[in-house]
Amino acid sequence: MAVFFAVNYSIVLIKGADYFRINDVIISSQDRIDLSYLKGVNLFKVDLKGLSASILRDYPAFKAIRIIRVLPDRLFVEFVRRIPVAQIKLYRYFYTDTDSVLFGPHSDPGQEELPVILGLETKIFGAKPGIRYNVRELQLALSIIKEVNRSRALKDYKIDSIDVSSPGFASIMLSFPLQSPVHLQPGGREGKSVLEIKLSQGNLEDKFNILGNFLSQSNNDRYNISYIDLRFKEPVIKLNKR
Repeated sequence: MAVFFAVNYSIVLIKGADYFRINDVIISSQDRIDLSYLKGVNLFKVDLKGLSASILRDYPAFKAIRIIRVLPDRLFVEFVRRIPVAQIKLYRYFYTDTDSVLFGPHSDPGQEELPVILGLETKIFGAKPGIRYNVRELQLALSIIKEVNRSRALKDYKIDSIDVSSPGFASIMLSFPLQSPVHLQPGGREGKSVLEIKLSQGNLEDKFNILGNFLSQSNNDRYNISYIDLRFKEPVIKLNKR
């Protein structure tokens, strides 16, 4: 028993030695993250789990943080960034990822090739970075983005915006390359044409399969379409006025 306590006591003394005071903090991220306050702290007295949680609160753009003790006097901190899949227009612009977590903020949506989600101003109040918002309309928008991204038939189409201001309903603005300037539609931009898609919640995979098949067969006719409404049993198509 005496030997056991002697060994434990020796381990405590060794761990508390100046030899194990943190001399360097290695950070995997290129972001300017100041963890210099950890220098001089005993390597074994750092609460790795608590430190990770604290850093995540300060840097919500990161999804996870892994901290490793590197003997004798270093900490390695690995950051896993959140990947933005869309922007949300609220009182300012935020990024959101597939987990519905808001981060950012981002001030100029024109500089990002990401869909802009509209119509959540009355659903998300006082939005804060790092918070997950389990809002039905946001989930609908993220599901739409997922379906469009994985559809081979829609690979040439880009989501400009998704308006989910009406409960259970979404209006999607899809843009696609122009083959000729004569095809430019109202609301289109130079080099692109815009098509509105209307749909409701439920069976999104089936609806986008129908949409993809239809657009694949439409060829140049798609330039004459104002919108496609997928809320009904059969798609409703409205042509542009001539």
